[in-house]
Amino acid sequence: MKTSQLVTICQLQLIHVFLQIEGQIQVSACGQLYATNLAIRVTNGFSPNHHWPWHAAIYHQIGQSAPTYKCGGTLISTKSVLTAAHCVSVNNAQMDVETVTVWLGRLNLAIKEDSGQWFGVSEILVHPDYNSIDYVNDISIITLSTDATFNDYVQPICLWKSDKTDLSEVVGKMGTVIGWGLTQNGALSTTLQEANYPVVDLLTCIKSNPLFFGSILTEKSFCAGNRNGTGLCQGDSGGSITFEEKGIYYIRGLVSVGQEKRNPITQEFDCDSTQYTVFTDVAMFLPWIIGKTTMEHEENINSSAPAAPLSEYNSNYFTPRVSELFSPPENYGCSTGVFCSSWQFPRPIAVNMEIDFSICGQLSLRPMPLMAHSYDRRHWPWHAAVYHHIDSNPTYQCGGTVISSKAILTAAHCVQVELISVSLGRLNLGVDENSAQTFQVAEVIVHPEYDDVNSHNDIAIIKLSTDAIFDRYVRPVCLWNSTNTDLSEIVGKVGTVVGWGETEAIKQSNVLQEATFPVVSHYTCRQSDGKVFGDLLYENNFCAGHRNGTNTCNGDGGGSITFEENGIHYIRGIVAFGGLCGSSFYDVFTDVAKYLTWIKDNQ
Repeated sequence: MKTSQLVTICQLQLIHVFLQIEGQIQVSACGQLYATNLAIRVTNGFSPNHHWPWHAAIYHQIGQSAPTYKCGGTLISTKSVLTAAHCVSVNNAQMDVETVTVWLGRLNLAIKEDSGQWFGVSEILVHPDYNSIDYVNDISIITLSTDATFNDYVQPICLWKSDKTDLSEVVGKMGTVIGWGLTQNGALSTTLQEANYPVVDLLTCIKSNPLFFGSILTEKSFCAGNRNGTGLCQGDSGGSITFEEKGIYYIRGLVSVGQEKRNPITQEFDCDSTQYTVFTDVAMFLPWIIGKTTMEHEENINSSAPAAPLSEYNSNYFTPRVSELFSPPENYGCSTGVFCSSWQFPRPIAVNMEIDFSICGQLSLRPMPLMAHSYDRRHWPWHAAVYHHIDSNPTYQCGGTVISSKAILTAAHCVQVELISVSLGRLNLGVDENSAQTFQVAEVIVHPEYDDVNSHNDIAIIKLSTDAIFDRYVRPVCLWNSTNTDLSEIVGKVGTVVGWGETEAIKQSNVLQEATFPVVSHYTCRQSDGKVFGDLLYENNFCAGHRNGTNTCNGDGGGSITFEENGIHYIRGIVAFGGLCGSSFYDVFTDVAKYLTWIKDNQ
């Protein structure tokens, strides 16, 4: 949590008088701060006063490494912790329960506190409509392996009241957010921090940054923040924003994502504390939460509405209320062609704002999950997965690139089979993703002069049986500018290559990978190995790479190398030929710029 006005909990001037009782206290209601000035007994040290007894610390343990703090969470019953979905999943794949542990009753993560209760995890429930590309429905429930013991340091929060779910109930009000996130010093805080943030209405949030919030926000999320440098950062994800009413605290939101910015010194991406933070709106998920958990105390629910049967908890259950049409804010961006003259509030997943996703080469502004050391990869909406059907079983074979609603550009060597299908909008091929669009193929057009011996003219167009739907997950790339087709235009420049090819483990990656490759001249490429490149190189292809073991591999064929100019991405090459995986050879790309007329005639 980055802030210039941050209050460390141990520095609070508490006026609440509490008579401490040895042992457990009987919990009669949720959301109450039974003890706000208890000194915690510690081993070999001293911990400051304790506060916020429902806040949890979520740890990940990967392989044989030590558990590492990742996210916050909120205790809602003896066995249930509410957190963000991205805190317990990686690239749309839910984590194994053995890799996640939870601490309750903690204040200082750097010392051993006798107040702490440690738990394994018996179950992780990620919302079925969660997607890590844009973090819609970013909510999950962790089931602890054993019951938590409620005492001075561990208490549950109250769920939001089911009769006050409209966002207007909290707009303009100050909520409390707590966490162990990054501070202004760039390091995770070991001591629990807190800050107060005002909730803003959706239009105010969107107007502050239309391109980002306009395509991220849904009726199941909201914005809060001060935009003055007092902001949330990595490590604060999954924590709660709570509101106090008559001495009782209720959870309304979960810390989800913010906007990233590049640190000018380290060139690493960092959280932007001058922007609002997006919270998952817990009030919109009450039926799902109640249906998936056992709440020991009615006070935790505060609900007059019955829980729906579990059979009703499907992707259609939470239909957003599109109750308000907004006129576009002044200077909203219509002149850029990104937004049209009127728009409607977005639906979850299928964003329904009148954003023209057919404009080529544009990446959506990247939401930054506020998790310590996030695993999630960037999504490239024009990258396609090409499958071969052998004995009726689809097998991933190659990459491809969307250039129109019906045309996929790929390598000719990727389509030398009878039956092919294409999947778009994918990030992780190992899981079902609700962003995916899958297509049969109507026609395959291979360049008439393709030579499979020397890989010359290694280019093809796949025509889809139906039009792709352009959205946040599927967009076309821009074709290269026909006035700049000379290779010298890109020699020395760095392009981006993405794919699901084999990794250094000699195993195909389920998760989309990316790497940047510099383009070299034909002379430099031939000089590196005349025997290999002497017959391969000619005027319609080129070489790129580092020769340091970072190169393309089996499964990357057919993918693109793209170059960014003024925020627009253009395809210049198709992965045609590479050396041994992890070798010091350059990779060879078919030069798309030399085939522009053929592409336009056949797409």
